[in-house]
Amino acid sequence: MFYTVVIPHLNTGPHEIFIMDESENCQKNWWTNLLYTSNLVRTREQCISLSWYLSNDMQMYVISPIFLVPFIFSPVGGLIVLVVISIVSIALTYYTMFEFNLPGTAIRVGSVCYLS
Repeated sequence: MFYTVVIPHLNTGPHEIFIMDESENCQKNWWTNLLYTSNLVRTREQCISLSWYLSNDMQMYVISPIFLVPFIFSPVGGLIVLVVISIVSIALTYYTMFEFNLPGTAIRVGSVCYLS
């Protein structure tokens, strides 16, 4: 509500266009923040751009019991599930990085032509 009502009246300066765009996005996509889906739905039109992390955190909180239940039944079984999930996560990250020719880090240092 703050972004949709108050910010347009307080906004001046070099970031005015960016803030006004976010304010307009909040008027259209306010429900994505309410349902914690702003990192999945209409990602190019997020209401508050930093709120993707809150959505991500809530989704991990909701899904985490699925990964913790094996520990209740068997600590060794839970550890095996944890190791398998970690290996799959690392493998998917490497696959995505090489398939789409992405840099290995979010920080760009010089040319990234060594990946091609």
